[in-house]
Amino acid sequence: MMAKLIRKERQLMNTVLKVLISIILTFQCFVLTVQAETVSEDITTAEEKDIPCYMVDFSTNANSNQVSEDVLNSDLVQSYNWNNTYIYFGSYEQDNDVLTKEEPILWRVINREDNSLILVSDKALDMKPFHKENEAVSWEDCSLRAWLNGYEDNPWKDSFLYNAFNKEEQAYLQKDALGDCVSLLSIEDINLYTKGESRISINTEYTRKLGAIDYNGYSLWWTRPLTGKANKVSLCGCDVDNVGMQVNQTNYAVRPVIRIDLSEVLFVSAVEKGKALYVPDSEMVIVDRNIENIYKLTLRGDAQTLEVDVPEEMEVEQGQVITLPYSKASTGYHNYISAIITFDNKKENVGDNIAYYGKLQQGRAEEGVFSVRIPTDISAGEYQLKLFMEECQAKEEQDYGSDFQIVKITVPKYTGGFTIQEVEPQTYTGEEIRPEVIVTDNNGRVVDPLEYEVSYNNNIDAGLAEITVSSNELNYDKICNTTKTFPITGKIMPVILTCNAQGGDRVYAGQDFHLIARIEMQEGEEAATGGLMEFYMNGVLLNKEGAPVDYGFAIYEIAGPQLEEYGTKTFYAKYVPAATDIYGENVSEEIVVNYKENQSEDQKRTYLLMGIGGSVLSMLVILLIIMIPKKGLKKRQEG
Repeated sequence: MMAKLIRKERQLMNTVLKVLISIILTFQCFVLTVQAETVSEDITTAEEKDIPCYMVDFSTNANSNQVSEDVLNSDLVQSYNWNNTYIYFGSYEQDNDVLTKEEPILWRVINREDNSLILVSDKALDMKPFHKENEAVSWEDCSLRAWLNGYEDNPWKDSFLYNAFNKEEQAYLQKDALGDCVSLLSIEDINLYTKGESRISINTEYTRKLGAIDYNGYSLWWTRPLTGKANKVSLCGCDVDNVGMQVNQTNYAVRPVIRIDLSEVLFVSAVEKGKALYVPDSEMVIVDRNIENIYKLTLRGDAQTLEVDVPEEMEVEQGQVITLPYSKASTGYHNYISAIITFDNKKENVGDNIAYYGKLQQGRAEEGVFSVRIPTDISAGEYQLKLFMEECQAKEEQDYGSDFQIVKITVPKYTGGFTIQEVEPQTYTGEEIRPEVIVTDNNGRVVDPLEYEVSYNNNIDAGLAEITVSSNELNYDKICNTTKTFPITGKIMPVILTCNAQGGDRVYAGQDFHLIARIEMQEGEEAATGGLMEFYMNGVLLNKEGAPVDYGFAIYEIAGPQLEEYGTKTFYAKYVPAATDIYGENVSEEIVVNYKENQSEDQKRTYLLMGIGGSVLSMLVILLIIMIPKKGLKKRQEG
């Protein structure tokens, strides 16, 4: 209750003082009939800092974790949650521009069965009737199945299978129960694997130009009947049409379904920023997590070969360079000796099983030596270094790699300490301030946040806050602790400076006047009390002790002799906060006063009247500052 009464009194005093200052200035304007000039304040906002892209340097210290969700190896392929994932595989005409290369096909992953990944095209790729004749027909005997797979009277080179996949790609397709490489979704598949927007598709520009129906912006595509013959087959748009359409209708689209053999997938990587670019001298990076879940495949390729003379296991240190001889390497402009580092024993808190990926050296010679640098930011633990030759295609095309040459590596726990990098000053908010920290060990390695815990102290009020970082046992042989302080500064509020010189801008020899500084508060905020206000004339400090600020105001009297030589004088005020002040240091705009030698008799009388009135009102302000809090305190004591 006492705190509320004090707060109310302070708000009342702030209002009263503002009114009194306004009366002083109005009184001067009335006596001198001087038009008041208003000073516009320029408010400069700080520029926002650019947020850098998250990248992990494979061979140098980098400000990131070592774990990437963009690259998965064959172990993880088997257990990965493929929901809402897209994969590029094959190519087909889609933009209706025959002068350009056929576009890569984007597939939606709808299910994984044993060693197969079931994919449906993201867009409707073509327009065909379900059957050429208007007759009852089964899926096994329809012309659409024959076109998809190149059966019967459909020329092989006119089929979808031939035109969408080259010979290499066809080898990675698995056949379904009917022996088909390409099929359609049945109604049961649609209900089981898709719902809502996940079953909606749109026509490609090519399909649209062929005449396929656009229904409210999405395509209508054929489904696969499971049993029996019928002269009508169901369509799917945003939902399934169970009535169906005549099988010989020609303006409905086709969304093919394929199966990919997972045992031939070495790993997958994000299309955007998924694989590190090649940088000579073993400088390699892996990149950010893949937010869009769009991937490309790296498949086991028979044409890619590499043999490396590797030991079964090694103990290595962060940043160590390993040089290894190789032979029987396939060569080519797009061939690279590459590496991934995987966790030997996958842990629950490390995300994917791959920690690092990088291209080590271009494959220009069948034999030679290459180097790989153990990442400086790798955590202690057991890993597998997997070396292979890969042929890299365009970002939306699958790559091909040789079998892995595997070395088991052990990174011992770190025995040194670490430090917290400098933390920028923070601004008071009234709540806990918890800035992010970057921790490096004595070797310059950026320490993974999984390896330590952070605590904060004195991190609310203005002053010096403290951060404490304590290591865990993930990467250290003993618990390490370190601390770092950072300043919390007060909020920056405008400082307004006025004066009661004649007309607000002139004074004559022998005359005194007052400088009045106030901190402009927002409605509902507590008035500044406890700091000091410094007043400056022509850049020189006038009051070395500083004027106490109470309820946001400070007053300083300027005696005539202080002005010394005649001419223009500039004044400004600077607020110097107390150590734990919730308001920060700030400087007012400058005001200008002309110090003159003579004045007329009328000016003297006017100035005398103004000076008396201004002094009386200034004294009232000072008395109110002194008396009201005491009076209020007395009332509270009596209460």
